[in-house]
Amino acid sequence: MIGKAIEYTYSIGDSYRVELTETGATWTALSGSAAGSTGTEVYDYAEVAPNVFMITWLESSAEVVTLVANLNEMTIHCSYVYEKERHFWQGKINSIS
Repeated sequence: MIGKAIEYTYSIGDSYRVELTETGATWTALSGSAAGSTGTEVYDYAEVAPNVFMITWLESSAEVVTLVANLNEMTIHCSYVYEKERHFWQGKINSIS
């Protein structure tokens, strides 16, 4: 996954781009309530099945983001925790570069 960028849209309509490098995961909110927000975080990832990746990071604002990107089905699932509240979102991967 290092060197890859994934663009995806959640079913609620918000779109993001995450680029994974050796030094960090750079995420950018492309549309939705957080549009224009960006950050680079230390991350971990693991291939949990063929072409299915779990990617997780802790943002400086104490938000915990965990993505499961299924490149076979071009789907994404997200667990997002902020201020002791957990959210689950799902959506479609638009592109991988």
